[in-house]
Amino acid sequence: MAVGACATLACWTTLHQLSNIFDIHTPSPYELTDTITNLSYVLPCRNFPSINGLTISQMKSYFISIGLETEFIDPNNIESDNYDPNRDDIIVDAIKAYQGIQLPIIAALI
Repeated sequence: MAVGACATLACWTTLHQLSNIFDIHTPSPYELTDTITNLSYVLPCRNFPSINGLTISQMKSYFISIGLETEFIDPNNIESDNYDPNRDDIIVDAIKAYQGIQLPIIAALI
């Protein structure tokens, strides 16, 4: 089992910030990888383009399993009457919003 891979470390560093906000346990990278890969349910979502790494679905499932909610933002698939891709930047807006309330962000190129 790969431990310390990119997705695992993204979750692990995110958990450190979340533990300060929500008083949750921060497992070691090994414990985290083991727990995530053994979750019994997986949410539908496109996976990281990785052969042995964690998928976005596995990462989302882990955060939900510890009582936290996640949000998946696809800037190519925004459905809103108020959103104009020529004028608005959903990535910058999301970063500002989450940074403003000190919530960590995990970003992926898919």
